[in-house]
Amino acid sequence: MKRLDAAVLFEVLVTFFTLAACGPATSTLADAAKQGSTTPPTTTAGGGTPKAAQAAVNGLDPMRFAAWNAELRLKEPGRDTVLVDLDAVDHNIAVVRATLGPQFALRLVTKSLPSTGLIHHVMTVAHTNKVMTFSEGVLGELLDDFGWSMDALQGRPMPVEGAERLLRKYDAAENVRWLVDTVDRAKEYAALAKRTQTRLKVAVEIDVGLRRGGAIDNAELLNILAVIDANRKLLTFAGFMGYDGHVPYGPQFGLDSDAEFVAVHSRYKAFVQAGAAAYPYMFSRKDLVFNSGGTATYNRYTKDLVDTPVNDMAMGSGFVMPGDFANLAALGHYPAEHLATPVLKRIVPAEVPFIQGYLPQLAQSNPSLEVSFFMLSGPGPSQIVYPPQLIWNPILSTGPGTCGSIPPPSGDALGNQALMNGSHDLQLGVGDFIFGWFCEGSSVSEWGSITALRNNVIVDTWDTARENCVNCNNHKRDWH
Repeated sequence: MKRLDAAVLFEVLVTFFTLAACGPATSTLADAAKQGSTTPPTTTAGGGTPKAAQAAVNGLDPMRFAAWNAELRLKEPGRDTVLVDLDAVDHNIAVVRATLGPQFALRLVTKSLPSTGLIHHVMTVAHTNKVMTFSEGVLGELLDDFGWSMDALQGRPMPVEGAERLLRKYDAAENVRWLVDTVDRAKEYAALAKRTQTRLKVAVEIDVGLRRGGAIDNAELLNILAVIDANRKLLTFAGFMGYDGHVPYGPQFGLDSDAEFVAVHSRYKAFVQAGAAAYPYMFSRKDLVFNSGGTATYNRYTKDLVDTPVNDMAMGSGFVMPGDFANLAALGHYPAEHLATPVLKRIVPAEVPFIQGYLPQLAQSNPSLEVSFFMLSGPGPSQIVYPPQLIWNPILSTGPGTCGSIPPPSGDALGNQALMNGSHDLQLGVGDFIFGWFCEGSSVSEWGSITALRNNVIVDTWDTARENCVNCNNHKRDWH
């Protein structure tokens, strides 16, 4: 490897330190708390309130993390632990229930709640048996645990081979609302019903503006419904799924999200009217599901939204508020899922390769560079939020370390044993825990288990869900 000239190295280091954030680790949630006017992209004018700001502060209460550190040192020492705060989850459920109009059934998006134990908790507290599933493995686990008592709608079409494996293993799979998006898939499900000698419920995916598949106009819809009609002894029409996930991003295309939300429901209504006119017997059923919505738009589905056929709203991330949904703080949500990783090494003074003495010199004006803290593994897909005095090493870190950033939180250039720096005054020793805030709820599935806390005390441990297999062992990614 070519050796760097000293002058060139110095220039590189100056550039690093000019661009790097050498202050305390930033938190988009804390930012949301400070900016009272922060408005989620799905809200209209107004948004930020003192109450919302206080909710954000409560969500990052340092006393909570200090209590968790003591609890983990006592009961789960020396290993990475995924934590879910049930007090925060229950609070978020209450916020959602207070917002959602009574005309909308609440359906839980399981990919954002990747543990049957957590799903069961949210189902119980939220008083719903409705779930939206996205994979063969998770649906199999839910059928194992809940069977006929569950109302499952597919959030994306399942390859017919996966559906067949489930139908041959679980009787209750007959009760699933399978999703079809094309004429060919509808025919495949009709053939599957014939092979397995079952009558299948099928919902049709409609494109209400997302441009991610499904019937894009009335002609495509009627062609799919014609297949269901021709196979009425094998298939039962169960409703529509029309996701509105594009709505919050309207401003990025120079468009108005409020206007697009109205247009979504106008399109939805047109699909229902076209289907009902062509096949009135299908649309006369009282148990049809017309699903839409998500965490980013749920606050639009209030009691005042009446000019829509939608009767079913699905969401998941809002119950745990991952970092990529930090704007939910303005609606009163709390973050509920964190990664705790122990300090493996505390090294004084902090140093970096090749330039011994350079960090100690900088630490004279920036005490946050006095000590190096190496974690057992690293933040994984999370943003470090406690202790807040920690900073990423400005030379070796490979990302800004905040959810929603590009690149996302990623630790440092040395790979494992992620490095952060702090001052001598920081009361953080070997064996103490550093806490990260998961950027996405689905990231939790990378670990094998979730530890549940109530009143800052460990009360349960749940396995995470299998994503892609039936009758297989968990094979979880390890960030070490």
